[in-house]
Amino acid sequence: MAHLAELWVYPVKSCRGTQISSSELVKSGLALDRQWCIVDVEGTRYIKMEYLSQRKMPCLATIDVEMKLDEGRLVLKAEGMEDLKVPIREEAYKNEEDVEVSCSGMSTTDPENASWCLGTIKGKSAGRKAADWCTQYLNGADVEKKNRKPARYMLVRMNVASTRTMRDYTHNNLEGTHLPRAQMHKFRVGENDGTSFQDFAPFLLVSRNSLEAANRAMGTTGYPITPARASLVVDGAVPWEEEDWAEFAIGPIRFHKIKECPRCSIPCRNQETGGFVFQKGQFNGVKGTSLEFTKVLDKMFPWKKNDEEWGKWKAPVFGVYVGHDGASGTLEVGMKVEVTKRVERPSTCGPSAVVLPAVGALAAVAAYFFLKPKAQ
Repeated sequence: MAHLAELWVYPVKSCRGTQISSSELVKSGLALDRQWCIVDVEGTRYIKMEYLSQRKMPCLATIDVEMKLDEGRLVLKAEGMEDLKVPIREEAYKNEEDVEVSCSGMSTTDPENASWCLGTIKGKSAGRKAADWCTQYLNGADVEKKNRKPARYMLVRMNVASTRTMRDYTHNNLEGTHLPRAQMHKFRVGENDGTSFQDFAPFLLVSRNSLEAANRAMGTTGYPITPARASLVVDGAVPWEEEDWAEFAIGPIRFHKIKECPRCSIPCRNQETGGFVFQKGQFNGVKGTSLEFTKVLDKMFPWKKNDEEWGKWKAPVFGVYVGHDGASGTLEVGMKVEVTKRVERPSTCGPSAVVLPAVGALAAVAAYFFLKPKAQ
């Protein structure tokens, strides 16, 4: 039977995650998940006051974040740096500078068609010491921008009262929302589904069993689950069946599917180094491109790429965005998954797509695995 195998929280957006055994739930998902982010204050290297992610700054994966709940502190660690300790409690930031963070992925090369913005979140600077730490480390670690003028970075703690409500931006009711040709109003969003500094939804759910099917298709073993950056990891399911879970419960908490998750390059990145899992054209002796993981998903399920949310950007999907309608309660690793309603219509991956039944999904994986060219 399917069960919750792993819980992950990411206190600082796009920095390393922390695996936990249980978590209280809040409107925006797991408690403390993505309550902090890092921004380029003046827009020197990146879009001004936009929350930074590994899409633009892969080296964020090299920042470790430890939750010292008994001390009420987060501890940020990076090579060559003294540990940075910041308070967890929001009230501890009341005297710091007020800021407003853009929850967006704005493109500098194609701002009209390749940019998105899902509102803003008000927050507080984590203070001068934290800003100096981020500035010193990231200006050196960000090798992709090493020839650019150094930037001034800031660690931001969000105001919980500023939590976004998904219905505001999925129905284009939020000022500043921008998604080219978006059709997000077609997706099921609970009245109280909220987000902090996540890209889109309160939770991302992935399956170990689907990852293992992708491993077989790549001819690899041991491709890590951490690059998926999921908050909920299930095991004991048929590969890909999580995409059919319209309504389900994990323990006492009821969830609903919002949509599949179209993937960028992050699922291909090592969450320790920020580099690609397939380094120098290989992983565990198997040859492949830097984007081998998404490339294989693309070949396995080409019909899943026609995503209505993102329009022009037709990316392969892995994992499912789910909501809990803002419910409170506790999740614990080991809780059983009970599916109460399954999808019985074309997948939201696209108007021409059809969700594979479980047997069909396995057949597709097997066909791809046996027909794919062998690594040379």
